[in-house]
Amino acid sequence: MSCMSVIPNATLSENSFYVGINLQDILYGIQLALYFKTMHAILARRREPWKSDVFYAVFSSVMLPLITIRVASDGVYGQKMWLIDRNYPGGPVAYGEAHASDVYMDFGAAAVVILQQMTDALMIYRCRTVWDSLRAIVVPSILWLANLALGILVSWAAVAPWINFFSDKSSKLWLAYNTVSVFLNATLTCMIWYRLVRHARTVRECHGEEQTSPYFTIDALVWESMLPITLTGIAFLITHGLRSEIGVAFGSVYTLMMVSASCAALPMC
Repeated sequence: MSCMSVIPNATLSENSFYVGINLQDILYGIQLALYFKTMHAILARRREPWKSDVFYAVFSSVMLPLITIRVASDGVYGQKMWLIDRNYPGGPVAYGEAHASDVYMDFGAAAVVILQQMTDALMIYRCRTVWDSLRAIVVPSILWLANLALGILVSWAAVAPWINFFSDKSSKLWLAYNTVSVFLNATLTCMIWYRLVRHARTVRECHGEEQTSPYFTIDALVWESMLPITLTGIAFLITHGLRSEIGVAFGSVYTLMMVSASCAALPMC
C-alpha cells in the first residue's frame, strides 16, 4: 500500500516507491532461487524426511504465494499509476490515493498481514526452542494475539470502500499495528540473542574456544535471532511514523526481509 498521498514531497515519494519496487524484485528473485534450491535439496534426500523438513517445506510454500501476491500487486499498481493512467487528473499521486483500495491492492495488504503474523509466530517458536521454556513466551504470545486483532482491523480498513485508507484514523491504525509487530520482533530478537550468547560462553568455558567457535559465529547469531527483520522493521517504523518519503522503500524491503530471514532461520528450528 502506498502512502504517497500523505507525503508532501510527491516527487521524492514516487522515486522511493520506484526504488522500493526494484529492491523488492531483487530480493524476490533471491528468495525464489533459495526456495527452489532448498526444496530440491530436501526432496533429493534418500532418507525419510524429518519433521523439520516437512515443516520447512510447508511454511516456505505458504509464504511464497503470499509474497508473490504482494510483489505482483505493487507491480500492477506502479504500472497503472505511471504508464496506463499516466494522464489521470491530478497525476500519479491522485491516482494512488483514488485506487489504493483496488481489489489487487486489498489482496496485497492482506498478504502482508498474513506474512507478518507467520513471521512473528515463527520467532516466538524460535524463542521457545532456544529458551526451552513456555514461560519465556507468555508475554510475546499475548503481544502476538493483540497484533493479530490489529491486523484483522487493518485488513478490514483496507478493503472497506467507505473508509479512506489515507485518513488520519486509518494511518494511525496502520502505524499502531506495525509498532506492535516491530516491538515484538525486537523483543524476541533480544531474548534469542541473549540466550545464545550466554549459552555460547557456558559451552566455551567447558569445551574451549576451538570446539565451540564453529557453532557460535556472528552469522549464526544474526540469522538465528532473525536480526535483519528487526533492523529493517525499525527503519521502516521510524520513517513511516515520521511520514518520510523513503518510508515506502523501507516498507518494501521490510516485507521481503520477513520471508528471507524466516526461511534462513527455518532449518535451525
